[in-house]
Amino acid sequence: MTLVRPNARITVDSQSLTAAESGLVRLRVCLSVGEAHDRAELFFWPSSKFAGAKAGATFTLALGPAGAEVDVLTGVVDAARTSADAVVLEAMAGSIVLSRTFAGQTFLEMTVADIVTQLASEAGVDTDEVSCDIAFPAYTIDPRRSVWSHLNDLARLAGADLSVTAEGALRFVIAGGEGGGLGAAAGAAGALGLGSGGLRHGANVLSWQTGSGAVAIAAAVAAHGAASEAGAAKWHWLLKEPSFAGDGPPRIAGSLRTRDAADAVQAAGAARAGRARLNGMIRIVGDAAIRPGDMTAVSDLPSGDPGQLHVLAVEHVLDGFEGFTTTLTVEAA
Repeated sequence: MTLVRPNARITVDSQSLTAAESGLVRLRVCLSVGEAHDRAELFFWPSSKFAGAKAGATFTLALGPAGAEVDVLTGVVDAARTSADAVVLEAMAGSIVLSRTFAGQTFLEMTVADIVTQLASEAGVDTDEVSCDIAFPAYTIDPRRSVWSHLNDLARLAGADLSVTAEGALRFVIAGGEGGGLGAAAGAAGALGLGSGGLRHGANVLSWQTGSGAVAIAAAVAAHGAASEAGAAKWHWLLKEPSFAGDGPPRIAGSLRTRDAADAVQAAGAARAGRARLNGMIRIVGDAAIRPGDMTAVSDLPSGDPGQLHVLAVEHVLDGFEGFTTTLTVEAA
């Protein structure tokens, strides 16, 4: 049996140090899909070589067995604090610039994927995988709101996971691969790279908590104009009695031109409501390869296996008390 020693490699600007070299006491990394930006908080001894770090410095964090660390966060130091007993660094993923960017712009005849890609590019953020073929005749960006808030609106509309890769690139893909029902070539998220056993009680699962949530009702969606029923040339005609897809509370999406687009948005909402029927948290032996948006399954639980799961959030903790642990927030897949 090989003894695995968990480690961290922290790079601030051009200075790269291991956990031991930097005097690391504890770190916590929070990754998620949705509105919160990926972030990390690191505590060091007062005499740490990172004591002189300043806000705005480039930042990279890798975790894993010594010599085989895997990148988990790339971004910038957002805050640096020193005291008599600690040096504390707070880091944010590169996507934070999207919360600090405001723009007024109208996109004409573009898909959600094209809008997301252009917004990220104009803010200087790379994209890794962006996919959604819902098209808008017109979509307007309100300059009073950040680009990040608009991207989250688009993600909710499309039923997509909005997240950031370990390298800091934006990722916008249909949640659960093909589960969003949008007909986009999203590509399945794939199983977690945890070996052939995946997540298994008695192996890498330390604790778990799963349960059923309240039954969510997806909105019934109707397109704004007559093209949904009478052709694109009449899309600007308002319908007196629009045709809604689904049986939930009615919602008219002003940016949607066609019945097919309204059906796609309704299907995305129904899929999101279906995933919410199960929720839970699973704590495992630390694994830096797990990312928000991944799909996995847990086996051999005494309470019964919950089936395929969609990872919403990942929290990594490394300290001297419990070593390296990872907690997953999950929902049904």
